[in-house]
Amino acid sequence: MKVLLISLLMLLAVSAHSATKVTCRSERTIQAGLSRLATDAELSFELEKKGNASVLTKIVGHIFIKGPYDDSVVFDTENTYMGFFKIDSLTANGDYGPRKYIGYAQFNDFDAAHTVGLEDGMFGYLAVDVTSNKKEFQAFYVFQAGDHMGGTALFNCRSF
Repeated sequence: MKVLLISLLMLLAVSAHSATKVTCRSERTIQAGLSRLATDAELSFELEKKGNASVLTKIVGHIFIKGPYDDSVVFDTENTYMGFFKIDSLTANGDYGPRKYIGYAQFNDFDAAHTVGLEDGMFGYLAVDVTSNKKEFQAFYVFQAGDHMGGTALFNCRSF
């Protein structure tokens, strides 16, 4: 009986910290003075929730954000900041002391592997809610694209 109980406890401990597959999508980015920049973004990764020691692995996706003065409905290289992401692994910033995103882990160096469009480069950090036990939760990408664009992409995420 002891062996069965110990085995069950070990299994629960391992499963509590196992990685979960997550997909995050965004259609909206905010910027100082602007509340809605058209966005087409999807990120997929595996998340191991451990508070400020959380880990993201197998990160892939894209973030396309329209320029603030463009009214067209097409995301193309003429009017869009485009970042493509492929990151093997990121560990949360253990020193993150959030003022706004309380309950979130901060993943620094969340930088695009390749960019095209209005500016070169897209770099920043991803803040992910690691306290929620719900299948649906939020994440935020605080970024700078080139020299002229910065903002926060608002993501809705779902774990599987």
